[in-house]
Amino acid sequence: AAAGGASIGRPHLAQALVRLGLVPTVSAAFASEWLGARYRVPKNDLDVFAALPLVKAAGGVTVFAHPRATVRGRVVPDQLIADLAAAGLGGLEADHTDHSPEEREWVRGLARELGLLVTGSSDFHGSNKTVRLGACTTAPDQYERLLAMAGAAAG
Repeated sequence: AAAGGASIGRPHLAQALVRLGLVPTVSAAFASEWLGARYRVPKNDLDVFAALPLVKAAGGVTVFAHPRATVRGRVVPDQLIADLAAAGLGGLEADHTDHSPEEREWVRGLARELGLLVTGSSDFHGSNKTVRLGACTTAPDQYERLLAMAGAAAG
């Protein structure tokens, strides 16, 4: 019922766990003992190097989300990001709530070096999460660049 007829996903299950009083918050529901690992069903992923040209052909622009968010654990090495850029990656997300000021500057510098656009994102996943919509935004010049890249890809 909470999904309103749409596909039921992990966020719906997390909300149900909160309603049942089994966990205090949606974030807690994603801990390993609940939806994080114990009840996670693996999915088949498309290789990122195969996905880049498909997204571009469909008129999209690929942006690597929070590439330096050390609070989440491991980060992707610079060389892999450079390889992705050479294969068609369009941008890097620098302004994200999980990036420290130093990490944001690192991402900006790498984007400059690789000729990638820089975006921001709140990483908003619904009102039941702690990060608010619009917490981080994309600079207007970078947004215009993103639109131009999407237009070029679609044309």
